[in-house]
Amino acid sequence: MLLGLLPRQWEQQAILQGAAERTRGFESIDALLRTLLLHIGKGYSLRETTARAKAAGLANVSDVALLKRLRKAERWLQWLCAQLVEESGWEVPMQNAGLECARSGRNAGTTMQWPVCLKGPGQVVEGRLCAVRKSETATRKEVRKIRRKAQQGGPQTKPETLEYAHYVMVFTTLPAEQFSSDEILEWYRVRWQIELVFKRMKSLAQLGHLPKHDEQSARAWLYGKLLVALLGQKLTRLGRDISPWGYRLAESWKWQRVAGL
Repeated sequence: MLLGLLPRQWEQQAILQGAAERTRGFESIDALLRTLLLHIGKGYSLRETTARAKAAGLANVSDVALLKRLRKAERWLQWLCAQLVEESGWEVPMQNAGLECARSGRNAGTTMQWPVCLKGPGQVVEGRLCAVRKSETATRKEVRKIRRKAQQGGPQTKPETLEYAHYVMVFTTLPAEQFSSDEILEWYRVRWQIELVFKRMKSLAQLGHLPKHDEQSARAWLYGKLLVALLGQKLTRLGRDISPWGYRLAESWKWQRVAGL
């Protein structure tokens, strides 16, 4: 199942990218990848990984040799990640969350901006404040959160706080002639999606710590973690729709890939 999720020519790329010029100590390139993922994905130490790989018939190498293999696999793991991202067809779709309020005449979806200055010790930062009204659903959610904090012993809720709950406001120093308020807020939305991805990776892929001490090993380990996450997302994506005959129709699948499904 794992091999079926990998991009085409993944074995050839292992050789071209310098990860498997020789497979000495490993049964195959497949075995090399599985051994690396035991160490990276499962979090086993190098010594425990080599012991488990030997017991499983995957490899017969020392922990030092495995570390060297990990370093050599950096470019290969990077290539695998890049291919999986490209084939996923990911994009950040435009949202119509403001339509709910727009229908009720609340002027949602229209952005505003104001020039502002932030004054600190010996420094003044000039910029602008960009704002957009939230949907009714998002506003109710925020108001509930504010009131819950007050009920749990937090500070008494001020009327201004409830008013601010209706808006998303972003301060920026980017020039207005190059970035409109709509673009600033849209990029903020994209940044928020990235934050959520990192949060998931830290909790699910255990990406919150870096158990390597040299740059090459650290980069290879990070690419390996990203590979595990991307494979998991691809498996979820492929298993999202169950086919009663057990496979996808080729032409339909091509269309869905273009659409990013």
